[in-house]
Amino acid sequence: MKKWVLYAGLVAVLSCLLVSTGWANMRSTRMRQGFDQKITELMILAHQARSAGDMANAELFWMHARELRPSLPRPAWLDQKPEPVVEKPAASEEEVLARVASLPYPQAKILLEERLSLDPANIRVRQLYLELAQKNGDHTEVTRHSSLLAQNDRKDWKSWLWYFAALAVLILIVWQVRALYRDFAG
Repeated sequence: MKKWVLYAGLVAVLSCLLVSTGWANMRSTRMRQGFDQKITELMILAHQARSAGDMANAELFWMHARELRPSLPRPAWLDQKPEPVVEKPAASEEEVLARVASLPYPQAKILLEERLSLDPANIRVRQLYLELAQKNGDHTEVTRHSSLLAQNDRKDWKSWLWYFAALAVLILIVWQVRALYRDFAG
C-alpha cells in the first residue's frame, strides 16, 4: 500500500511540473509572438515614414524595433534616398461628382452628405443627390432636396406680386411723410 501512495505522489508531482512547464512555455511563446508583432508594426511604420520622406521618424521607428530585438539588422531600404513623392492635381468638382454618381447609392449618399455639410449651398451636389435619390426611390431625400432646390426657382408671378405690393406700400409711406412735412412746414 505504501508503494501505491508513493507512486501516486510521484505522478502528482510530475504532473504538476509538466503543467507548470507547459504554462511557462505558453507564456513565453505568447510574449515572443507579441514582441514579433510589435517589431513588425514598427518596421512597417518605419518603411511608411521613409516612403513619405520622413527619414527622422523612420530612423526612430527602426531604433525602437532594435531596442525590442537587439539582433535586428539595419534594413537596406533605410539607407536609400526616398523617391520624390509626385502629388496628383486635385480633381475638379465635375470629376468628383461623376465618380460619386458611379458609386452604389448608399456610398454615394454618404459622400454627398459630407460635401453638403462642407458647402450646403452647392446646387450641383444637391441636384446630383436629387437625381440619385429619385433613381433609388429614397422619398425622404427627394422631398428634402426638391424643396431646397425649388426655393431657388421661385421667381414666378406670386413673388413678383409681393415685390410690387411692397413697392406700392413704400411709395405710399414716402408720399404720406412728404405730405405731413408740407402741412407742418407750410
